[in-house]
Amino acid sequence: MGFVVMFAAAFPLAPLIAFIVEILLRRADIDRYLKRQRRPIPRRQEGIGSWNDLIQFVNMVAICTNVWIIAFRSNYGSELIVNWREFYPKDFQAMLCVVFMSFLVILTNIIQSVSQYATIPEKVRIFHREEEKRAQDFLLNNYSKN
Repeated sequence: MGFVVMFAAAFPLAPLIAFIVEILLRRADIDRYLKRQRRPIPRRQEGIGSWNDLIQFVNMVAICTNVWIIAFRSNYGSELIVNWREFYPKDFQAMLCVVFMSFLVILTNIIQSVSQYATIPEKVRIFHREEEKRAQDFLLNNYSKN
């Protein structure tokens, strides 16, 4: 996932190829779980733990690489930069990239902080508690005899 996100601007077909590979891997996992292994015991977790930090890091690296690839390897906005170079220093393109990357990083952090405070409706909380109780009862009744 990380390489697809980081280099989607350089190779636009990468997400499609990654999607097809992911479907094939899922089918292989389904076959393995259904025919060769026992099903893993489900356990409810509060979050994804340390994976959240890794996803945030990959997201920031993806923002940086995509902005730099678009800025220095494509013709997108080249007319704008050529016209502005008469008035600004030679490194204007790099400065514009840094400003745009900073904007995207700030926007990503704002969206993440807003989504942290999203409230869970009471009906959903009650359903989760009941589901947790059912899962614990099931595990106690079926796996405590081993």
